Amino acid sequence: MEEHFSPKKQSSLSETFKNKYGGDYSEIEEELKDVYINFGKDLGWEFLNSYNNTIEFQRVTWMTLGETITVKYSEKHISIKSVANGNPIVPVNEENCEKFMSVIVPWVEEYLKRKESERLLEESNEKLIVSSKVKNIINELDLDGNGEVDLVDGDSFNKLLNKHQKTISDINISYIQKFVKISIYLKTKRKNTQQIFESIHDSKNTRELDELVNLLKNQIHTYELMVFHSLSMITSLIESDLITFYEIYESFDQLGVFNSNWENEVANKLYDIGDGIKDLMYSINRMENNIINSLDNLTYSTNESYGVLNKSITTQLKSIDSSININNLLTGIQTYQMYKVNQNTKRIE
Repeated sequence: MEEHFSPKKQSSLSETFKNKYGGDYSEIEEELKDVYINFGKDLGWEFLNSYNNTIEFQRVTWMTLGETITVKYSEKHISIKSVANGNPIVPVNEENCEKFMSVIVPWVEEYLKRKESERLLEESNEKLIVSSKVKNIINELDLDGNGEVDLVDGDSFNKLLNKHQKTISDINISYIQKFVKISIYLKTKRKNTQQIFESIHDSKNTRELDELVNLLKNQIHTYELMVFHSLSMITSLIESDLITFYEIYESFDQLGVFNSNWENEVANKLYDIGDGIKDLMYSINRMENNIINSLDNLTYSTNESYGVLNKSITTQLKSIDSSININNLLTGIQTYQMYKVNQNTKRIE
């Protein structure tokens, strides 16, 4: 036979704990379990086992061979049942359960209030830390303070395309469409990078902020890589270096640059990011790493003619009054690559 606390008492207990703690109960679950176990022991109950928010005690009485007392707790709910080896429960057992509840409720209520105060203080401190880090990150990535993340001038590619449109058309008119698609890809990627930059203001904690900043820096790096190789592609074509042109072309094709569906999908999701930010971050990071790995495998940058190509790019950029300094761009790319290598080395160690 089982004896339960009435629904009225359980409901009253739930209301007692309601809104006392605003954090995740799983964070304090183990500590609460220890509290319940120690109070049971104080009543003379022998602790048997605990599992799935359930604690089992044993109590030996002079009238029975023993009874099992089960305490179940889950967030704001507690219930108790007592089974006396098939024998009726004598009134004293229910009194013991009542005593357990009457003692534990005010203590747990006070415990939850204390935990809530600690949580709010920690949350307040976390917000101050996040706010300070966000300010430093913005100062680092937006040097002129115009509210936009500092990126290399992607319009230089469009200017070069417009300047050499006739030459490219004479080689193969279909290449114009390919270059236009690269231009659209770069614009969408720039827009997505800016969106991620703006989202760092909404970071809830330092962990989320660090993940966003890591994603943002990866985005900036891949954007710079794409701009550099796009400039190399158009310059190699007009300089009749078709091997370099086709190597970059095939790499871009494999990455889906010529259909831009991935970047457009990212753009749509960023406007309605909601609670799915983590899944989106992981997806973007995977794609960014694919881009980096693919472009790192390009061999034209190791050829003897690479220096000549860079000089040609510099000449082309000067002819359109571009703000891009190709040496600075390459230095920035190499610096970030070394930074990532060092990060990965530290993780292994």
